[in-house]
Amino acid sequence: MRVLIVGDAREADPVKEGLRASGVAVDRRGDGPPPDHRSEEIAEIARELREFEGLLADPEAGAVLVASDSPAALAAVVVATKAGIPVARLEQPGEGGGEDVNGRVIRRLADTTLARDPAAVEQWVRAGYPARE
Repeated sequence: MRVLIVGDAREADPVKEGLRASGVAVDRRGDGPPPDHRSEEIAEIARELREFEGLLADPEAGAVLVASDSPAALAAVVVATKAGIPVARLEQPGEGGGEDVNGRVIRRLADTTLARDPAAVEQWVRAGYPARE
């Protein structure tokens, strides 16, 4: 099984390296530059949806871990949810129910929220990607 990490949060690289060190196959996908206009963001989400449909169609795709509230992270969560692939999101610092639409949809669709710690993510993977209770 392979975990796909999407987003540019500072903790994404240590999580990736921690999982790899424990024998978990990991792919990493960054966010890309933020769009200048709302219409560009919609077009970017559409492109990302198509890209993630291809990536997550792989039978080795085991889980998605999102490390931002970017258009790429939103697209990955939507495709993974549709495909029945477990989704976790890394807890965002200072999170308090912000008004960002991407973040609200991601929080709603993610199966669980994990601490920004490689050990917490590894535990989730080793436990078989459990959803929050």
